[in-house]
Amino acid sequence: MNDAMELLVGLMVCVLPLAVVGGIIALVVRALGQGRDGGRLDALEMDVAQLRGENRTLLHRLSQLEAKLADSAQPARSPSAQQAEPTPAPAEEEAVASTPIEEPAEEPTEEPAEEQAEEQEQAEAPPAAPIVLGVENPPAHIVAARSAGEAASLTPPATQPAPATEPAPRADAPPAATQPAPQPVPAPAPPVKIDWEQWIGVRGAAAFGASILVLAGVFFFEYSIEHGWITPAMRVIAGTLVGLGCLVAAELRLRKTHTVLANWLGGAGIAILYVAFWAGNALYHLYPVWAASIMLIAVTGACVTLAVKRDAPAIAALGLLGGFATPLALSTGSDRPYALFSYLLLLDGAMLWVAYKRRWAWMAILCLIATAFYQQGWLLARLDEPRVILGVALVAVFAALFAALPTQKEGESEQGERLLWKLARSAGVLIPLLFTIPLAVRGDLGDTYWPTAVQLVLLTAAACWVGRRHGSFFLPAGAALLSLGTLLGWGVAHVPETPLEVWKLAGLALAVGAVFHVNAELRRDAAPGWVPAATFHIGGLVVLALSAAWVDDAGPWPWLAVWGALSVFVARLAHRGERAKLQLASAVLGAVGLGSALAAQAGRDGQPDAALYLGLLAGAALLMQLGGLFRRAPEARAMGDHAAAAFALLGLAFVPALAWREVAGQHLFLYLATGALALLALLVAARRASGLWMIATLVVTALAHQSWLASQTGPVDLVGMGVFAALFALAPVFAPRALREQAWAWRTAALAGPLYLIGLRHAWLEVLGPSAIGLLALGLAALSIGAATAVRARGPEAKGARRVAMVWLTASAAGFVTLAIPLQLSNEWITVGWALEALALTALWRRFDHTGLKYLALGLGSAVMVRLLMNPYVLDYHPKSALPVLGWLTYTYLVPAVCLLGVWFLLRTEEVSRRRSWERSILGEKLPLLANYAATGALLLVFAWINLTIFEYFAPGSELVIPFDRLPARDLTLSIAWALYALVLLALGMWRQSTALRVTSLALILGTSGKVFLYDLAHLGDLYRVASLAGLAISLIVISLAYQRFVFRRQTPEEAR
Repeated sequence: MNDAMELLVGLMVCVLPLAVVGGIIALVVRALGQGRDGGRLDALEMDVAQLRGENRTLLHRLSQLEAKLADSAQPARSPSAQQAEPTPAPAEEEAVASTPIEEPAEEPTEEPAEEQAEEQEQAEAPPAAPIVLGVENPPAHIVAARSAGEAASLTPPATQPAPATEPAPRADAPPAATQPAPQPVPAPAPPVKIDWEQWIGVRGAAAFGASILVLAGVFFFEYSIEHGWITPAMRVIAGTLVGLGCLVAAELRLRKTHTVLANWLGGAGIAILYVAFWAGNALYHLYPVWAASIMLIAVTGACVTLAVKRDAPAIAALGLLGGFATPLALSTGSDRPYALFSYLLLLDGAMLWVAYKRRWAWMAILCLIATAFYQQGWLLARLDEPRVILGVALVAVFAALFAALPTQKEGESEQGERLLWKLARSAGVLIPLLFTIPLAVRGDLGDTYWPTAVQLVLLTAAACWVGRRHGSFFLPAGAALLSLGTLLGWGVAHVPETPLEVWKLAGLALAVGAVFHVNAELRRDAAPGWVPAATFHIGGLVVLALSAAWVDDAGPWPWLAVWGALSVFVARLAHRGERAKLQLASAVLGAVGLGSALAAQAGRDGQPDAALYLGLLAGAALLMQLGGLFRRAPEARAMGDHAAAAFALLGLAFVPALAWREVAGQHLFLYLATGALALLALLVAARRASGLWMIATLVVTALAHQSWLASQTGPVDLVGMGVFAALFALAPVFAPRALREQAWAWRTAALAGPLYLIGLRHAWLEVLGPSAIGLLALGLAALSIGAATAVRARGPEAKGARRVAMVWLTASAAGFVTLAIPLQLSNEWITVGWALEALALTALWRRFDHTGLKYLALGLGSAVMVRLLMNPYVLDYHPKSALPVLGWLTYTYLVPAVCLLGVWFLLRTEEVSRRRSWERSILGEKLPLLANYAATGALLLVFAWINLTIFEYFAPGSELVIPFDRLPARDLTLSIAWALYALVLLALGMWRQSTALRVTSLALILGTSGKVFLYDLAHLGDLYRVASLAGLAISLIVISLAYQRFVFRRQTPEEAR
């Protein structure tokens, strides 16, 4: 009895919700159906009324057209009749507007009497029957309509004038050309607008209702479970019945009338079935896993079938999510990769087929994401050494599945879908390829070289095949980058310790590079087909440059083999498609790679001698030169030359590493090697007439030569650097005419001496000592003077380039001449030399008007002022002189002051007129500010000399110091000297009529007055105080008289007149 009651209660609980849900759905469907039928009836009635009106309009226009065609066939009337009746509008215009357009009657013309009689006879003839051209007999329903009395509606309005006939054409008149009626311009299609009311009211309501229904089912089951109404078996049965009920209602009743609601209701039923079958195994254990798997697979199959049949993306999305959630939902924690990935393979195949048939690219993307989640999760968490081959196979199989996706045909999908489809196909290959990086770097999987190599080669080949098949180079380019990451990761995680391991890694790099290069060779017709190969080859050269230390035990041959092969591959790509920029990239990276090997391995134990590396550098540079010479296209030839120069200079930059590690023990060999590379770069500069390559060669060569002086310095270095400095200084003189016309070629000659100066000075001091070091500067000055002299005969013809050559070479010579003094002497002579050079550069500026000379001179003048006015160590140069006024302070300060005055004198008249536009924007266009700056510096130097001379005279010991104690005689002397200096400046200002000098003198007088009243009166006594005040008073009176006499004097009556 109790069992029966429990069964009865369970059935009521199971059936009652279904009945309620079914009743609600039936009522909703019935209400919607009635409303829909009423609306359809009203719409049909409106359509019938509209069609009737259009039918009447068409019959009316057809009647007018028949009448006009009949009138055109009648004989022409007399001219008087033509004047009496207006000319009707054409038929095409009457078809558009019902009101006819009248035209003015034509003026009668005089005709022969015979023709008028003939026209009169034709006009009296009976009218001919209407003729319809090109139209068959009217249909029967039109005839019936006319006979039934509708002729009244077809008759034109009474106000419309009778149509007039046109005169018949003459027999000898040419036939009139018939013009086709103008075709009406189609109206532009109205913009597509989103009807949000329809979208929310139909789709939104359906989706939200289906979701609420699922939620209601969940809450109902939760409530029933909490109160124990139904057993677990009943819960599963109820869920199954509800899900099936939703599917039945959607397919049998709602599908024809409410498609959107049916789709979402069917999706809700699918979701409920997933939950019910999952709960039967995972929560209640009513049946085994294999049975639950079969049921879930069946639900997925039904979902896919419905989605394809009904074209319902919502159902497809639910089926996809449910299908991929099944392994997680039924997971027991055991590791069964064969069952898992077999199921995923079948599921992916089915879903991808649906995605292709229905052009649902988003579905392929979701499949890829879910598959990658399972794949990477298993590979990272479950993969161990015995199953490495299985992991590689799984990755390859799924990559092949996505790589085999066909191309969507043009016009079958939107652009966004096509892009998603391409993304799914490409990512399906790249994501498995990404797995090779952890496979290569993990150390817990044993020796994974061969699995990694096989997978890498197969996946790169697949990427190239897919890219070639579908016309995409992004996929192979991405595969090239991932391949480089795999190789670099392998080399970092498994540093080769034996020659065999080095060769294995080199072989893998060559194999992958060959795959990309073959793909580039096969895609000759595709413009970007070379991008993946160039990406891998150039990136491989970068990796090799970073891994030069790997060749330590195996020797350089594996490394050099890969380097040579990749360089040849890049050169081949550059030559085949005339891609000139690839030549430059290949040269740069090849030189860096070979140079890094030279720096890391040359001369080590067990490694070849440095001559091998230097020979390879020179040989490769020579081949690059030949490659540039034999190119046909001008652009390719130019880029080949640039690549050859870049290779030579970059290789030259690595040569100093041999000297740092004391390779070969002799610098003569290194000078010869660098000379060969520099000569090759200069050949490019000569062919290209490039002064920039010339100066780049000078800079790199000079730095390379001076970088190894710290290891060993001898006569070879002094002679070698001297020879190179002379060669670069005189190179423009013997260069071809095109190169001589370049201003940078002569700048190179001028900079050769300064760039080699430090190294030559070091070598001179080591070999010859400091006794005659000034001769070095004079020798470098002689080189610049010799080149400047040659400018007159073999210099550039262009005025601007010739001026640059003379300015730079002369400035360089003047600098070396002025530098000879401080090199030979010491201390203050450096300052004196700078001051003299500033004056010399300013004189050159007056001669050649080069802005750089002016600012270089002012820079040197500023350095002189800093050294003499702000340098406390200047007092330590020499001890106190026996004759203070004629000691070393005099020429140390007064010679630079005179030089600065000379700079002022040379600048003051030409500075403003020679200013460039950018200078005018900063300095203005009126005052010679730079000249005044030099004059101010000269006045300050003289003032400093006056004070230091007084300090030296009153210094008690042998050292020159600035005292801070009180000494009446010294303080009085300072006050008198300041006043006298102010008077001298005032006199000069009045003589030169210079306001600046007069203002300076007044400022100095004010300073002297302040010193007298604030300092002298407080500390001086007796006659010192009187003398100080008397001197100040006399100075002020003299200043007043001078201002009244020379500056602000009164005008005499004669001068006023």
